[in-house]
Amino acid sequence: MNIFAITTQGFLYMSTFTHPQLNWAFTHYIAPLMGNFDTIGNDSHILYKDDGHSFVVEWRNVELNDQPEKGPYTYQTTLFENGTILFAYKSVPDTDISGKLWPVKVGVSDAFYFDRDSPFGGYTRFVVRYHLINLNMSYIANYTAIVLDPLPTCNEATTCENCTSLKIAFNCSWCHAAARCSSGIDWHRQNWRNNRCDENAVDTPSQCPIPTHIPTTSTTTTTSRLTTTLATTTKATTTISTKPALITTRPTTTTITTTTASSISPEPLPISTMGTVRSDAVRSNKDSKSETAIVVPLVIALVVILIFCGAWIIYARTHPNTRSGIWLIEHSPRKIKERFSGTSFFKDSKEDTSNIHSKYEVQSDSSTL
Repeated sequence: MNIFAITTQGFLYMSTFTHPQLNWAFTHYIAPLMGNFDTIGNDSHILYKDDGHSFVVEWRNVELNDQPEKGPYTYQTTLFENGTILFAYKSVPDTDISGKLWPVKVGVSDAFYFDRDSPFGGYTRFVVRYHLINLNMSYIANYTAIVLDPLPTCNEATTCENCTSLKIAFNCSWCHAAARCSSGIDWHRQNWRNNRCDENAVDTPSQCPIPTHIPTTSTTTTTSRLTTTLATTTKATTTISTKPALITTRPTTTTITTTTASSISPEPLPISTMGTVRSDAVRSNKDSKSETAIVVPLVIALVVILIFCGAWIIYARTHPNTRSGIWLIEHSPRKIKERFSGTSFFKDSKEDTSNIHSKYEVQSDSSTL
């Protein structure tokens, strides 16, 4: 994880995905003490330091916006490269913090997100929280620390044999198409879905393909390695000099949620996002969804036309003096019937002679005979 946000509210937001409807306090956070904090004091600072092996963030003398009378708080969080997380507290005047304006939390939350095509174009993004650790506020006091050690996970295995042989707290399986070992609930959920790993993944060593050994000739080469050390200057922070009382917690269970039809129990937060960029795996399903993409707009167009016609008829009947009302009266079924009732489509071959005489004058002059 190389990109994340440091907030004034006392936590780190550990995702690059942001959206107006997404609550940062719901997922993707590491919170030594989350609350309605701010750097409103004259001596309030937020400091950080990265030495290449650990990253330290310190909230120094921050105060609560709605409870400034409680005084300044000073605490740190340290992220180690092996996954260990340290919370250290120097000054905590009171743990009875109001959560009316901002949630008060201590712990870690993680989530994944995946996209589904929308029938009207673009896609809908679902954010699913699958891991949550809430620590009791009673652990927090002046000069105390909390250590969170990571558990082994499926993604540490890089081969099918190693993956299916793992004996850990997660149900690991190997997906050949994605070339990944996973329980199906991690940050790579989108890739797992696109490759249909829920259906095709294997979880026993006997299901792994037999490796093919190709004889090769061995050659000896001499290579040299050039090591370059990059020195970076960052804003220094002070560490807590007093040795803290150490509290170590090892999470043994995880809260797992999802929105799919698999064995995961969801807590989804759907985010609708219109976009046009799609992955290659999503494009491969385009043909199977083309029929739905054609039928749905036609049905919607038909419904809109019917609604428009019904609204126009109601308007014309309630406003007979308008052009629409006059046209509707002139073309009402009764008027049309009256017009057609006086029309003969098949004339009789025997014409009325009286009618002929009424049309033409017949003269008889004997002198012309």
